[in-house]
Amino acid sequence: MWSRRQLLLAMGQATAGGVVAGFVGACRESRRNATPVVHQRQVGDLLSELFHLADRRLERAYVWSRRSDTYRVRIDSSENRFDSESEHWVIVGGYRDGAEHSSALLGASVDDLRTSALEFLARFTPRSKEAATRLPKRLLLGDADATSLEARHPSEFRDPAQALFEKAQSLSESRIVFRGSYIESTRCDQSLLSAAHNQRIHSLRTRGGVMLGAWSGDEIASSHEQASGIGGPELLQISDGQIEAAAAEALSHLHARSSASGEQEVLLNPEASATIAFHAFARAPAALHSDSPLLRIIDDPRVGYGQLQRQDSGQEARVSTLVGTLESTERAPGYLRRDERALLRRMPANVSVVAGSTPSDALISSVKQGVLVQGPLHCALSPDGDRFSLLCSQAREIRDGRFTGRLFARQLVMADRRDFVASTRALGSESKSLAFTSWGMPMSASGAHWLSRARVEAG
Repeated sequence: MWSRRQLLLAMGQATAGGVVAGFVGACRESRRNATPVVHQRQVGDLLSELFHLADRRLERAYVWSRRSDTYRVRIDSSENRFDSESEHWVIVGGYRDGAEHSSALLGASVDDLRTSALEFLARFTPRSKEAATRLPKRLLLGDADATSLEARHPSEFRDPAQALFEKAQSLSESRIVFRGSYIESTRCDQSLLSAAHNQRIHSLRTRGGVMLGAWSGDEIASSHEQASGIGGPELLQISDGQIEAAAAEALSHLHARSSASGEQEVLLNPEASATIAFHAFARAPAALHSDSPLLRIIDDPRVGYGQLQRQDSGQEARVSTLVGTLESTERAPGYLRRDERALLRRMPANVSVVAGSTPSDALISSVKQGVLVQGPLHCALSPDGDRFSLLCSQAREIRDGRFTGRLFARQLVMADRRDFVASTRALGSESKSLAFTSWGMPMSASGAHWLSRARVEAG
């Protein structure tokens, strides 16, 4: 069970220091820049200059400019808030002696970005003039797109969020004491400059959802229903049935009890499966080989909420296998993203547990003694990266292929990554995707029911 702060943090709707305070019955607006913004009209000239600076010292040099405008709306019974945020950062990179080198540049002005680029490139000795790429001194990126997220009226985001909130109010019963809705839209303008590519890519992504909770002691037993996609708020379609199911799940937590510890069969629901795939396998430094043809975890950047059409070097994006048989395992380098410390790391875009062919009812029927785990809260790897632990809000007991009616609260699922993969018995045919923003970049993870073995104990 989550506190309200934990719930909003998980949805990306609160700061690390606590829930942002709001006004009852009022609407509060704010504007902040996480990183200094270079005006769009300066981008073409800046990238041209940075590319030529990099090309003098690096092979296959490239420069990325990534500008994003994000608009967020949060509504609950005590708060009606929207805010906007802009980020702009530049990646300069290339190859030298067969190894790739890159750096993320942040600065208050064009001069600051130029200075940061020179400091990074000073690590490499200049190449001969004959080795440099012969391109015009000024490289045009085409006309700037005049449409920006900031220019859109706030009602385009607030009205759909208000409609979701009112629907949650009308459909959920009185024991639901917390109802909230949120919408986050991000318009991203990316410019890529290299010897082989000269293009701009525009995208608008939106995610939103409903949060419901019931008091249990001093905590909120919560549930969440989300929709996301490439486009504006109009694509967010959450049905009455989905909200009613989320309310029923929140209320079911009130009757949960503690469970006995021990190793047993574990059936992960799609959300828990997606969480493990992203945190326990996609963020690992190397692909994991498996002898089982049943399980395959991939990163497909071409589709999904975190979609990217090109790698940082300009090559077309390709599918990367994170877990699979030796013959199928091929791990792409990933994509440069800033982490929580503003350091540059390679991260996946759209992680997926490839669905199997077994219906969920058949999976449950095949369990002799185990639990169905749902409501993932947190997933962590051991320092050596060999073991994972998944904290979930609840688990349903299964005996002889049927639910017993017993519900366990806050369950911790623990296993060695290789043992968990090797113990995989089946994968379900149903899948679900979770969209989120991590380190300022959109990502997604989708999962299917995943039947394996692990140790389960009270969290």
